[in-house]
Amino acid sequence: MTADTWMWSRAALGPFTYETPFREERFAAHLPGYTFRTVDPEPGSPPGARRIAATPPGEEAPTIDFLGHDDVPGLVSIRVREPGRIANAWHVGSRFGDTLLRPDDCFATHEIPGREADLFCKQAGEPDGPVYWFRTRISDLEGLVPDEAVIRDSTLYEIGWVAFGPG
Repeated sequence: MTADTWMWSRAALGPFTYETPFREERFAAHLPGYTFRTVDPEPGSPPGARRIAATPPGEEAPTIDFLGHDDVPGLVSIRVREPGRIANAWHVGSRFGDTLLRPDDCFATHEIPGREADLFCKQAGEPDGPVYWFRTRISDLEGLVPDEAVIRDSTLYEIGWVAFGPG
């Protein structure tokens, strides 16, 4: 990895907070060498959603998405698909069974296009903590949480952080 790792908290993810202006140059200052581009929001995103994708040097696909909204001047959320980027979170690429998450911490949704095979989980006791996205080997969960064996074999591919304001 070419840049420092980040720590998450309710108020910040590394150098970023809800007050960070949603501007490419603000993100680029903390990710030297990365390529940034404004891309279309994912299907199903609300009207006014904005997205800036960051690709590390030598990689072809973005590993970090910065999310914003036309009605909000600051950062709304960050999605990280980069192993080891967030030091105090489970690592991208980990198997569910290698984490301390419990199957009861997970949910499935069929309402987000492209994530029909995925589980999202929040660690118990951390309601404002990261959202962990795990990919299962099932092509479509139909919004139902699968059995524990499938959950334990799923792979963490993305960590989402919401930019909470004060309070």
